[in-house]
Amino acid sequence: MCNLDKMETGIISHIAIAVKDIERTAKQYSELFGIKMPDIFEEGEETGCSLEYMGKQINCSYKIAFMRMGIMVLELIQPCSEENVWKDYLDQHGEGVHHLGFRIRDESNVEFMKEQGISLVQKTENKYGKNYYFDSKDELGVMIELCQKPGK
Repeated sequence: MCNLDKMETGIISHIAIAVKDIERTAKQYSELFGIKMPDIFEEGEETGCSLEYMGKQINCSYKIAFMRMGIMVLELIQPCSEENVWKDYLDQHGEGVHHLGFRIRDESNVEFMKEQGISLVQKTENKYGKNYYFDSKDELGVMIELCQKPGK
């Protein structure tokens, strides 16, 4: 069984939405919900980000923003390169909920997901930690991301 005790909070830490224009979408959320316009970060090789997609290293770049909404964080993500799970989602479905994110303390939950036959399709690593994306759409209706802080 997936051990929720090994997750940092035991609850979903964020909901991520794949978008085509992060500036426009962030502004719309900010205005609609009366919250601060978030900072938008660009990630890629130049910022120390590495990405493994479908088992191979890929040059990747993307824009990301985080909006705190109560106890939940809404993550907006805009791919700026061709090969990654976010671009795949946009091509197949258009904009929308891409994944649910969970914080984990160690990689035992990563191994558990693999043991369940759920494919690890992408792994990113940057100064904020490691992120594992699982293609759990058939099983759960949405992709799952497990997020591990650096040094854990």
